[in-house]
Amino acid sequence: MSDQIPVRVFHTDIFSRFRSADEGGPVVLVFSSTASADRDPLEICDEMFELLNVGHDAEFGTPDPRAIDYRNQGHRGLSVGDIVQVGATYYEIGPVGFTIVAPPSGIRSPAPEYPDPPRAAPPTSQSAPAFAMRTRGRGARGRPPAGPTTPPTKGRPT
Repeated sequence: MSDQIPVRVFHTDIFSRFRSADEGGPVVLVFSSTASADRDPLEICDEMFELLNVGHDAEFGTPDPRAIDYRNQGHRGLSVGDIVQVGATYYEIGPVGFTIVAPPSGIRSPAPEYPDPPRAAPPTSQSAPAFAMRTRGRGARGRPPAGPTTPPTKGRPT
């Protein structure tokens, strides 16, 4: 068995997605694996690109469990500006192919998953909310408003 080298994949931060990694945009580690050390690094980059973009889709062959797990974690496919690290070398995905780049300056861990924030409890008071709009002498739900009202104007029956 040949020696293995680490392969890591990083997404560029959503706010710096269209800047190159060497312009200082932070990246997030989203995938780790290994590959045979005797393979061409660009071939490994191509494999990672295909694996993480369509490797989960049965229309492109037998789904790879690694790609299914990657997508189940909510990750998007790879895109221009994302980075594949093969061994100690970093490759940025370009419009066509890969370019060697310096190691990114800001590597972040994926954000933890948080549950949806709790929703505010409904008001406990039975009175109409202060913002309820009153039209034509009617309050919320079409009933006459509680409390004093303005006197009727001319032409309206009392």
